[in-house]
Amino acid sequence: MNSGFGIPAAGFGTWQSEPEKTAASVCKAIECGFRHIDTAALYGNEAEVGDGVRLGLEKTGLSREDIFITTKVWNTDRGHGRTLRAFEKSLKALKLDYVDLYLIHWPAVASQYQCWKELNNETWKAMEKLVDEGLVRSIGVSNFLPHHHIQHGQSFQILQHIQESHFRSCQDQFPYGTCGQNHDSQKNW
Repeated sequence: MNSGFGIPAAGFGTWQSEPEKTAASVCKAIECGFRHIDTAALYGNEAEVGDGVRLGLEKTGLSREDIFITTKVWNTDRGHGRTLRAFEKSLKALKLDYVDLYLIHWPAVASQYQCWKELNNETWKAMEKLVDEGLVRSIGVSNFLPHHHIQHGQSFQILQHIQESHFRSCQDQFPYGTCGQNHDSQKNW
């Protein structure tokens, strides 16, 4: 990624993971060789993911730097101040000192918000602040279509590092050919 940090090729996702089973599942994933764990505020399991990471590190002898953690800010926590507060809550739940990748989970869109572009941009500025503070290593977006992308300009310091998308190999989908235009990496789930 253009942040200077790499991302493991395969990740362990925790969407719809039952909270009471999440810690054990994440620990087992680490024991089985996964080095990328993906969660989000919306999933409601960040605390359990954090517990699983700590258990996995303890059982394998790996260090925190060996595991790549992704989490995401949800739509209701968008905007500068709300994003900063949401991240603080996520970091506290995960019981980590930093997150490797912080994503805007879904774009704010015109049907939801009159000032959707500004809301996406304010959220991005908050994420840049988190990078500057050393709390996040890389930032990006998830589920954005080309017309949703952050409007990078003079007021932004960081070009987005990654675009995460749901990809189905046997289904026609919207074009993913924007890699390199607004970001430098594509992460599919």
